[in-house]
Order: sequence, then C-alpha cells, then structure tokens
Amino acid sequence: MVGHRGRRQWAVVALFLAPSLIPLLLFTVGPMVASVGLSTLRWNLLKPPVLVGLDNYTKLLGDAAFRDAVVHTVQYVAGYLPIVLVGGLLIALALNQRLRGLALFRTAYFLPVVTS
Repeated sequence: MVGHRGRRQWAVVALFLAPSLIPLLLFTVGPMVASVGLSTLRWNLLKPPVLVGLDNYTKLLGDAAFRDAVVHTVQYVAGYLPIVLVGGLLIALALNQRLRGLALFRTAYFLPVVTS
C-alpha cells in the first residue's frame, strides 16, 4: 500500500511528466485512436458514416496490391537495416581509432551537420 509520501512522490512525477505527456496524448495517441475508430466506418464525407465493423480490414487483407506492398516493405527493411546498422557501427569505430588522416575524415563526416 502506498502511503502519504508515496502519493506525494507520484504527484511530483506526474507534475514533471505532464508537459511532455499531454501533447503526446493529444497529438499522437489521440489521432491513432481516432483513426482506428474511423477505419471501421464507410464514409465518403458527403453521406453520413455507416458502421461496417471489420469489413474494411477483410477487404484490405484480400487485396493483392496491399499484400505486395507489405512484402516489399518487409524486404526493404530486412535489406536496409542491417546495412545501415553495420555501416554506422563501422563509421563509429573508424572515428574512434587512431588513424592517419583521421582529422580529415572527421571533418568530412561532420561538416554537413555543422554547416546546416
């Protein structure tokens, strides 16, 4: 059971989290929940919405173009992420070594970040 001091600590934590938690809920979680609700409707914005339940998802899963898009996305992620992770690790290791011309390499690597 939480005593008076525990409640007070939770109030302080809530006070510090509120400035970042309120916009997160308002602008991220709220629209996500609303889009899930809207996805169960048949609505063209001209006629009143009609509740169709999961029929939209059934049509989506039966669509060949959607399946192709999912396959292409998975292939892209499976091929791209390992290259980026390994490449980033190699660059980080290179920047951390004592090599000849390291200052030139660091300058060339960080120059776009600094100039922007």
